[in-house]
Amino acid sequence: IFEALLNTLSAFALAGVLSLALGFVLAIGRLSDHSWVRVPVMLITELFRAIPVLVLMMILFFGLPVIGIKMPSYWAVVIALMVYNGSVLAEALRAGIESLPRGQREAGLAIGLRKSGVMAFILLPQAVRAMLPVIVAQLVVTMKDTALGFIITYPELLYYAKLLSGQQGRPLLQAAFVIGGIYIVMCLILSGIAKM
Repeated sequence: IFEALLNTLSAFALAGVLSLALGFVLAIGRLSDHSWVRVPVMLITELFRAIPVLVLMMILFFGLPVIGIKMPSYWAVVIALMVYNGSVLAEALRAGIESLPRGQREAGLAIGLRKSGVMAFILLPQAVRAMLPVIVAQLVVTMKDTALGFIITYPELLYYAKLLSGQQGRPLLQAAFVIGGIYIVMCLILSGIAKM
């Protein structure tokens, strides 16, 4: 179980960091004044938000080998989680930035900041603070969605529970309770860290 837990945490940690980074990039792209940036970023964001995570994982793990690209299950899980959750976080951050009073942007421009400075030093910090509950909730979803990796044979907690239940005398119910309890504890820890 400990090894499966480490696999779950390693996929979540990398996917969480990458999805946050992608979310910031896509959110800023969606707010661009240039339509040649804004429109493609909007299409990418909407496309990846619409495709279920499991479908993305299956495309990466089972579909890419058809064109000669073999991807380990770890990277299929991480990339699928990053792309989906990054696009969801992008919309949350964009909404947070757009909800700020217009005077914030104008005040930043009035004191001589460029648009990038206004975004980096005035708008983003306030938006992140306002959207922190949504960001943490999406990270909890990211952690729970690592369980979908068992379908593409990534050896995480749910995959290990399935292996345990297949052994003689080890029913699925007990394995599900233990694994479910571990997920609950991890989600509570993540929520607790966010409240600090």
